[in-house]
Amino acid sequence: SWPARTNCVHHLSGNAMGTRWCIHYAGAPLHDSALVYKKVEEVFDRIVQQMSHWDLHSDLSQFNRASPGTRHVIPQDFFYVLEKAIHVSSLTDGA
Repeated sequence: SWPARTNCVHHLSGNAMGTRWCIHYAGAPLHDSALVYKKVEEVFDRIVQQMSHWDLHSDLSQFNRASPGTRHVIPQDFFYVLEKAIHVSSLTDGA
């Protein structure tokens, strides 16, 4: 006989950053999908807070308005994206 199935596929979707998102994941049949949804929303909220160019209060908007040569403390995720952008820029002569 086949082994008992311990996980099933769950589906969640929502709105973020002017579009829709959708995830499919394996989990226990009676797990707390509301908690998973909340965690996904928290990640999107953190991305918007750090890197939105539409939100005047985001870390990116504040960084872009800063005077050249000034120093700033930025979140680790924002630093990672900025570091990769600078690297890609150096590889492509600023393209």
